[in-house]
Amino acid sequence: FLTFTRGIWLSLTLTTMIFLLFHNRRFLVVSSFAGLLLISSLYSFSDSFRDRVHHSMQTKTADYERWDLFSVHLKMIQDSPIFGIGYSNSLSHTPREVWTKYGYTTEKINSHAHNQLLNVLATTGITGFIPFLLFYFWFFVTNLQLVLKYRKTKMCNHYTLAIACLMAQTEFILANLTDVGFEYTKIRSIILLVWAIVMVMWQDRIKITES
Repeated sequence: FLTFTRGIWLSLTLTTMIFLLFHNRRFLVVSSFAGLLLISSLYSFSDSFRDRVHHSMQTKTADYERWDLFSVHLKMIQDSPIFGIGYSNSLSHTPREVWTKYGYTTEKINSHAHNQLLNVLATTGITGFIPFLLFYFWFFVTNLQLVLKYRKTKMCNHYTLAIACLMAQTEFILANLTDVGFEYTKIRSIILLVWAIVMVMWQDRIKITES
């Protein structure tokens, strides 16, 4: 939330609303009012929050740039579909010469694809994309199966933990439609921890005491 990124705000809100819709609709209504109150307070008392909202509502430049980044990364994929352009920790795949190569103006920003899957496909090609995609969604599907299993067997503590992991993964996937969360160390550390918990639950090796 504190990244002040619109995609993160939206993904957190959608994830919370989706899970509350199925779990506790009354709390969904209460939390919606609480959320509106929180947003109103931040807008009233936080200059940085208010400036970010104004920028998001009034400026279309960032949106146009993002569409251009989608477009130029798709052209990179067409140029090198098997192995990609090469993985880079700098996350800057679009220097001036790249924009010029594809017929864009040189004033475009130097940035990543702003989409995790598109970023992986552009940098590592099909050889990297397919394993990443399988890895990415295996944990989500396994997590969903665990939620259904624990709900059926009435293992409340396991069910709660599985739901927490599923919420984290859902938010991660939604956020990565407009960002590259797995490329950032802190976010990657969190999702790897979630995946580790899913793995031990899947192997039936997790022990939860009543305390």
